[in-house]
Amino acid sequence: MLKDQNPGANLEQEIEARLGLVPAMFRLPDTASAQTEGMWHYARTSYLDNPLPALFKERLCVVLAKKFGSHYGLTRHVGFLMGYGRPAADASAPPQSPAQVMALLAVPTVSTTALSDALSLLESHPTGPVPQAGTAAELAIFQCCMAIISRPSDAAQPVAALRKVLGKANTELVMALLLYLQTADSWSRMHPDVALEPDLIAMLASHPDVAARIDAIVAANEAERSGTKSKSAAGPSVSPQESRFIAKLSHDLRNPVAAISAVSDMFQMVGVHDERLRHACGILQRQTSNLTEALDNIIDASNLALGKVTIARLPVPISEVLNAVLEEVAPKIRERGLNVAMRPSPQGICVTGDRARLVQMFQNIVTSVIRRAAAPAGIAIAASVTGDKLTVTVSAGREGLIPENGLTSASDTGRPDDDAGLSLSSARVIAELHQGMVQGMAPQAGIPHIFRVILPITPSSVPSAADADKAPPKREKQRTRVLAIEDNRDFAQLFRHMLEIMGCELDITSDARIGLSIARDIRPQLIFCDLGLPGDMDGFDFASAIRNDPDLAHIPLVAVSGYTSPEDRQRALAAGFDRVCAKPVKFADISAALANYSNGGRTGR
Repeated sequence: MLKDQNPGANLEQEIEARLGLVPAMFRLPDTASAQTEGMWHYARTSYLDNPLPALFKERLCVVLAKKFGSHYGLTRHVGFLMGYGRPAADASAPPQSPAQVMALLAVPTVSTTALSDALSLLESHPTGPVPQAGTAAELAIFQCCMAIISRPSDAAQPVAALRKVLGKANTELVMALLLYLQTADSWSRMHPDVALEPDLIAMLASHPDVAARIDAIVAANEAERSGTKSKSAAGPSVSPQESRFIAKLSHDLRNPVAAISAVSDMFQMVGVHDERLRHACGILQRQTSNLTEALDNIIDASNLALGKVTIARLPVPISEVLNAVLEEVAPKIRERGLNVAMRPSPQGICVTGDRARLVQMFQNIVTSVIRRAAAPAGIAIAASVTGDKLTVTVSAGREGLIPENGLTSASDTGRPDDDAGLSLSSARVIAELHQGMVQGMAPQAGIPHIFRVILPITPSSVPSAADADKAPPKREKQRTRVLAIEDNRDFAQLFRHMLEIMGCELDITSDARIGLSIARDIRPQLIFCDLGLPGDMDGFDFASAIRNDPDLAHIPLVAVSGYTSPEDRQRALAAGFDRVCAKPVKFADISAALANYSNGGRTGR
């Protein structure tokens, strides 16, 4: 058991003892320790302690990581398979050679023909132990697993084939591994600051053919996911090799910057009597801070440019975003002796997107304007709505000099000052990820430096003509109240983390009757419920009870279950569920359910 007084340190000790290293996905500084600890517990139970043969397990991890397409996940599992770490490096599973790994990376992703061939092969295969590495039966099993994660609603045949060949117990172990890998991939995508560890960087440098194959797989998956995006939304073209170089450059620079920062802090602590040295120490401290910020911006800009950043799609009040930005930049404003004039944004106006990224975008822009402003000039921030578009204008200088015409895209002005900084490049890409744009104008005689951000607003928050002259009532921002009923303890814990990350207030239980009682007490806005529950009330009975209760019948119900055959789905909908999310559940499924149903009504059915 981990010690309470220092959970982070003890958790890293446990991870290093099991893996021989601490993967970067467990070293996330901005993640709550409970979330990281929960992720590690899930990794340990569903992956490390999973009793499937080590070599089969790790080869399956590589194939599925290839299907998911996360650069970090695929590279980490290839590293484990080649002996960079411990999961597959024991007597029963010696490290695979580069040639064996290249053959595994060449396994085609699932297709109708490949799946049909795999099902035919497994139909005649006897039930027994896990097939040996590289055999046709092993590859057929891999095809079934890829089909399950690709099309959960059509997983009945692949699951039946696995049970026929592996038996029920081993199939359940495979399903647990699939769920963990999908969750780990989502975790990595939600934390774009996850970087490759030194052992993986060394592996890629030593085996350029493996590195090139990984890059090609990731690039193909990214192209498939972003196939509907415009070229401008994808940001500037950066190759995977360039991205790795940028990541390694940033990593190599952080150690000397950390040392310089420590020296600067030491000078501040012990004090310096000479006035010239005190002045020099102040410069050192400020520039060290600037250098650290620049390194962070390099990695973030690279990730944004490569499309590695996944943004949330939830309604975000724009007033909340702008207030958060002003809190962040307040010290810089005071330091420069500036004033801020902010015309409050229209109350109730929301942008559909990622709150953290929107705050980052506006903070980058406001900071850029602050750097160009000089006292006694001020910073003017104004927001207005025209149709379904929100325009936020940030300017430095005298108000009233903001021209209505003449602004262009910040990337198209052709003047180096407009978009030279990484922070402004990032702001532009973030705006494009939200289907918006950033426009800018360099200073001219009598005209301030101006930025305009134009974003589409959430349709439900567009003010009507009848409301134009009427101030809306003030409402406190409330979190979505969600009830979840799930009897698998590990999945319930992970499900809690998912929903809490998405800003929900969650009640969770493993018993349907207790869940029914909780629903009557708290009247949740949305209920997630497993179908196969213990006791005398399963998920189908629970749904029927909810729909037959006049006080609860309006609450949206989402089934989360491994039962995904057409018959099970139809039965769930007939019982009263509005949607069926198949296990392994995806963040996208939960996010979509929240977007459709979090208002407490069944309009999204």
